[in-house]
Amino acid sequence: GSVLSATAAFLAVLAPAGGVALVWVALFGCYLSLFAVGQTFLSFQWDILLLETGFLCVFLCPTARPCSKSPPPPHAIWLLRLLAFKLMLMSGAVKIQSGCPTWHQLTALDYHWATQPLPTPLAWFARRYTSSAVRKLGVALTLALEGPGTLLLIAPFRACRHVGATAQIVLQVAIAATGNYTFFNL
Repeated sequence: GSVLSATAAFLAVLAPAGGVALVWVALFGCYLSLFAVGQTFLSFQWDILLLETGFLCVFLCPTARPCSKSPPPPHAIWLLRLLAFKLMLMSGAVKIQSGCPTWHQLTALDYHWATQPLPTPLAWFARRYTSSAVRKLGVALTLALEGPGTLLLIAPFRACRHVGATAQIVLQVAIAATGNYTFFNL
């Protein structure tokens, strides 16, 4: 399975015009089979996200379109937007629904930077040299961006979507700068 997946990924990268739809279907099938066999070990949010994104890659592949210079179909772009919307909204909802008092009292960053698995040097500075008010503001902004702010990602106006995407990118850069989540940072 892993040899087949690596071969398909290699072919997808080397194929002209960014990839062949059949290769992306093969990659999706390989990961779907690993997901099915892995059961408990591959049932996390990121595994399902990989499956959903891999499925959408089939429709975004240039060879799935009549001309490789033609833009991707609008429905595929909207499905990607909905996927980003769902991911971020669920990330925010889980924080609120967990019942954890640190999110409800906006004190999550008082603990996060000190207790994460692999903190970066910037996390140490952020924990040590930011005031409680700044940390509470950071939690409030995170909840706002992962809650109602996600609606900007699927707004009917392009300018709103750009603002929403920029806000999400800034949030992700801040998370990556203050925490080493290995491949999750990608």
